[in-house]
Amino acid sequence: MDAESLVLETLGDAQRFGFLGAAPIAEMVAHAQQYSIALPSSVRRVVDVGAGGGLPGLVLAVSHPDVEFVLVDRRTRRTDFLERAVTRLGLTGRVSVLAGDAATLAWDPTLRSGFDVAVARGLGAPALTAELCRGFVQEAGVLVVSEPPTTDDSVGWPARWPEAALRVLGWAPDQVFPGVVRLRALGPPPPDVPRRGRLSPRW
Repeated sequence: MDAESLVLETLGDAQRFGFLGAAPIAEMVAHAQQYSIALPSSVRRVVDVGAGGGLPGLVLAVSHPDVEFVLVDRRTRRTDFLERAVTRLGLTGRVSVLAGDAATLAWDPTLRSGFDVAVARGLGAPALTAELCRGFVQEAGVLVVSEPPTTDDSVGWPARWPEAALRVLGWAPDQVFPGVVRLRALGPPPPDVPRRGRLSPRW
């Protein structure tokens, strides 16, 4: 079985287990591939925060064989599945899986500021996603996160990501791509980000 078919089959299993939504798998894979456009050419280490059933992390890992990936999810049932998927897709040694809450793992000294890119899909509201991902990203790193499509070409930076609120978390708006937006880190993570424990949205 070729790599593309194996990915589709693996994600189909994730959908049957309830780890992915009801949309056609091919559509979800196509959306995951849109993240690639927003990845810096120099990317070397990526964390997928709230990796769930493996999107976009598994798709990106298969298409970027020179990049290291860490898939993070707080539900052990999902991380158990992801560990099996990593083995099945032949990604062992380059892709690892961590079970735990992102608000806690982001303070682990082996992970904090340890990635040049964070990706997220369906992690939560923009305010929570921006805060939970910030501790993982190094100075000058980026966050690439899913964004609902718009048919209005005149729309600029999405209102869901207010610039002033992002700056409090150490982010700046960077660029809008089809299906995703990219935030740019402003130096190292702020010393109080993320807050520990269950978070309420800041905006």
